Amino acid sequence: MFSINISFGKISFQVSYPLIAASSLQPLFSHFVKTTAESVKGRIEIIHQQSTDFYTIYSTNRDRKFEAPKEKLSLCLLETLADEWAAVMKDGLVLQSAALSWQQKTIIFPGAAGCGKATLAAYLAPEGFSPEASDLVYLPYDDTNTHCFPGPLRFDHHTEKGDITLLHASAESDCVLAPPSLIIFPYYVPGSNFFLEILSPAKSAMQVLKNVVNLKLLKGKSLHEAAKIARTIPAILLHYGHVDQLQGFAEHHLPFLLGHKHSPKTLNTFFSPFNHGTLNHIPVPLTAEQHKPKPIPNPIPAATPKGPKKKMTIGMATYDDYDGVYFSVQAIRMYHPEVADITEIFVLDNNPVGPCGQALKELEGKVKGYRYVPFIEHSSTTVRDYIFHNANSDYVLCIDCHVLIVSGAIKKLIDYYDAHPDCEDLLQGPMIRDREDLLYSHFDPVWRHGMYGAWAYDKRAEAVNNKPFEIPMQGLGLFSCRKDAWLGFNPRFRGFGGEEGYIHEKFRQNGNRALCLPFLRWMHRFNRPMGIPYPIQWEDRIFNYMVGLQELGLDCDPIREHFSEHLGEKFVTDTLLRIEEELNSPFFYFDAIYCITVDPDGERYSSMINQLKKIGIEKRVRPFKGLPTPDNHHIGRALSHRAIVASAEKQNLKRVLIFEDDTIISDSCTKLFALNIEKLKSTNWTFEYIGESEQFEQNKLGSHCSSLQWPKSVCVSNPIAYNNSIFQKIIDDIPHSYEAITEWIADNISIDQYLAQQNDA
Repeated sequence: MFSINISFGKISFQVSYPLIAASSLQPLFSHFVKTTAESVKGRIEIIHQQSTDFYTIYSTNRDRKFEAPKEKLSLCLLETLADEWAAVMKDGLVLQSAALSWQQKTIIFPGAAGCGKATLAAYLAPEGFSPEASDLVYLPYDDTNTHCFPGPLRFDHHTEKGDITLLHASAESDCVLAPPSLIIFPYYVPGSNFFLEILSPAKSAMQVLKNVVNLKLLKGKSLHEAAKIARTIPAILLHYGHVDQLQGFAEHHLPFLLGHKHSPKTLNTFFSPFNHGTLNHIPVPLTAEQHKPKPIPNPIPAATPKGPKKKMTIGMATYDDYDGVYFSVQAIRMYHPEVADITEIFVLDNNPVGPCGQALKELEGKVKGYRYVPFIEHSSTTVRDYIFHNANSDYVLCIDCHVLIVSGAIKKLIDYYDAHPDCEDLLQGPMIRDREDLLYSHFDPVWRHGMYGAWAYDKRAEAVNNKPFEIPMQGLGLFSCRKDAWLGFNPRFRGFGGEEGYIHEKFRQNGNRALCLPFLRWMHRFNRPMGIPYPIQWEDRIFNYMVGLQELGLDCDPIREHFSEHLGEKFVTDTLLRIEEELNSPFFYFDAIYCITVDPDGERYSSMINQLKKIGIEKRVRPFKGLPTPDNHHIGRALSHRAIVASAEKQNLKRVLIFEDDTIISDSCTKLFALNIEKLKSTNWTFEYIGESEQFEQNKLGSHCSSLQWPKSVCVSNPIAYNNSIFQKIIDDIPHSYEAITEWIADNISIDQYLAQQNDA
């Protein structure tokens, strides 16, 4: 028998082994410090089972035996050493955790087997992160550094073979890294969305304690040490359902988190604008190239037919928040029965194929005046425009789908409108805080924590009978105006954020006011323990602020100054450069841009996204799922164009552009698109093909519009621009049912032939 004395973290073990096992074990021993026999604290003996390829690993300290096949002997010995070492370590926290280093900074990934930590660490290795430990790290009391126990970096059991290359940690002897800069608690759930939860120090400490393997040896000191770590090192809980979802996180979010030296407190403050109350989950959006496992979508429930006209529409947009809608709706029924006969409750479902769609639809049979409307085109703060444009009433009250309104306030609001028939103001009220004894009457117009506007109080809001007063701005959890006075959000807004202050100034520039009605009190649910089911991005928020200020003719410099301080100058400079290119693009002329595709998740549409990148509009394009009609593709094209135009009319859009997913954009298209779109601005147009094709003839508008072309009697894959002046005619002329349009196609051949006839008319 041979023996070797090895140590880690000041604890030494003697390993005895037969000659036949030497070649298997020597690579492992090279990763440990060799010590003298006098310092040995425990012994492990390896015995070869004669005439087999199996070995017995025997721990003399704890009288335990393990069997190991030859091919796994090194790994089994390593696991035994780790167990034995953790069982005697009393001078620090031993965490079940992986560890990586990046630019002299350390990240630890505490978690049990199967949580996703090894897969996450292995994925990050080719992205510039160096794997240092696979399953154990040691944080001694008298040393702030991170000590990494040697070991191979392995996939968790849920990783599909071939997803990423198997990696091994360098596992050098007594690998000592800098103190942890970030703690990531991986949480793998197959098929789930990818989002982050920013942990408070209290939650972080509890998560750390869950992963301390020498907890019993530390007695009362473990909680103190875990709390000390949690107070000084920021921590996140990372949820993911597939390794392909890690791309954006590895490339952008993780370097950003490591590069800004956030304390746990400042990290919570940094993300606070995404949830105006206590922060819970911060989703990390996927890029266009990433794979996101999706459940099979549910059928889209039918919209509730419009009922008789009412005095007021109480509208709310929702995205997978059935509980919020349910209790907001039932609170209206229970505490505002006096308005039941004169109001409709309009629920705009922004994810009707999701888990809540059918349940929201079923409320129409239980709640008087309830109107369910699915809307799947895009998810954004601007979808609330749809409520105003499609309300079946003269007055509209728009609320978040998790807002409660004090008893009697809705009736008083209706009475206010009746008493002020010419009112074209934006009306809001004080928000009641969870403590009930405190109010927020408005926002002060200041930049703070990545958001324009800070909650504030005006004593004129204290008594419910006080007169209305002007406010600079307010949160949009509840707001109201006459339907025909609504000025709308900019349809180019995307994602969430940036509308507060913008809409108030828009009303003022139109000669109206933003008012606080002291009686119109409401309470908002901020906490989202189950997470926010839609993505939120800083770039979207900055984009919306830039678009809004540009529309209003206001100075954009405060955006650059504030976000440079809040997010870092380089990030903001790069972001603003991309945004300014988009604002200066000729395609910014259109309120919305669509692309018809049978499969928005398929390779064909993915290829089309690459085409759209050539002209810089991939972020603006809304995929429109067309109807597959293999017997005659002209039927599907005509139905899709009509459906988009009908939707644009309901959204009150002025100009839309429609691509199809087989469009080829050549290098020469960019200049031609720009020239043709510029010409549109000076003409009274209804529709135009803005692309290039040899199958077009000169238009009839004159020499000043020589670049514009009319279609001949052929079909081409060429983007078509539609003006709202032709929306209603297209809606009236083209049938919306499959049966009726089959006959229509027999007469008109295609949408292109139909449009050519409009030019001849």
